[in-house]
Amino acid sequence: MVKVLLLGDAHGCWKEVDDRLREASRTSGVAAGIQVGDLGINRRAIQTFAQRRGRFALPLHVIDGNHDDHAYLARALRNGEQQRWASDMNLHVQPRPSVVEIGGIKVGFLGGALHIVRPQYHGMLSDAPNYVTKQHALAAASLFDAERPGLIVTHSCPSGIGIRMQGHPDLKWGVHEHVVRAGIDPGPEHDRGEPGLRVLWEHMHHRPRLWIFGHFHTYRRVIVGSTEFVSVDAVTPRRTAQQLYWDTDSMCLVDA
Repeated sequence: MVKVLLLGDAHGCWKEVDDRLREASRTSGVAAGIQVGDLGINRRAIQTFAQRRGRFALPLHVIDGNHDDHAYLARALRNGEQQRWASDMNLHVQPRPSVVEIGGIKVGFLGGALHIVRPQYHGMLSDAPNYVTKQHALAAASLFDAERPGLIVTHSCPSGIGIRMQGHPDLKWGVHEHVVRAGIDPGPEHDRGEPGLRVLWEHMHHRPRLWIFGHFHTYRRVIVGSTEFVSVDAVTPRRTAQQLYWDTDSMCLVDA
C-alpha cells in the first residue's frame, strides 16, 4: 500500500506544505504528496524555497491553479527547468493534461482555472492561459479514456453537474465582472465550477473512482454517478485543514 497526502491551495505557503509532508511521512507512512494547484509557483518562490529548504521531504506532484505564474511555467517546461525541479527539489509539476503512475495506480492531472479577481489570460494572446481551454479538455478526455486513471486531479471542478460548489459571497462581483461579462459560463450559483472541466466530464467516457480539486478553500465530498468528488481544504499557517490521505490499494480516502 502507498499512502498519499492530499493538499489544497497553498498560495505561497511552501514551508507549511513541506512541514505537512514531513509530519505525514513520520507519523502516517505517507510516501508522496499531491497538491491541487495554487501552490504559488513563480521564479521568486522557486529560488526562495531552494535556498531555505532545498527540496520537499517527499515527491510532491502539483498542477497549476489560477494563482501560479503560467508564463513562467510554460517557459520552464520548454527549457527543461521543470525537470530540474523534479530532480533537485522533489517538485513534480504535471503538464496539461498528463497521467503519472503513483504507487502502481494511474493518476490523471489537468491544471488551470478561471480568474475571479482579474481578467483572464486568454489563449489567443498566450500559449499559457490560466484556465482550462476546450482544447485542453478534449485532449484530457482522449488521454484519460486511453489510460483510465483511478484518480483525477484538477484545480477547480466541472460546473453544473451536481457537485454543488458555491463561491464566497464576497467574490460574486468578481465572478460577474471577470467571468460572466467575458462570455464564460461558470454554471449556476448553486453549482459553480470550470466550464472547461464540464467539457472534459461530458466528453470522457471513463469515470474515475475519485476526483479531487481545490480552488474553493473548503472541504466537501459529493458523489456524482460512480465518481466521488472531493474538495480539498486550503493550506495556511493559521488554519487547521482536514488532513486527507489516499490509499493506492483501495483507491479510497483513508484515515491517518
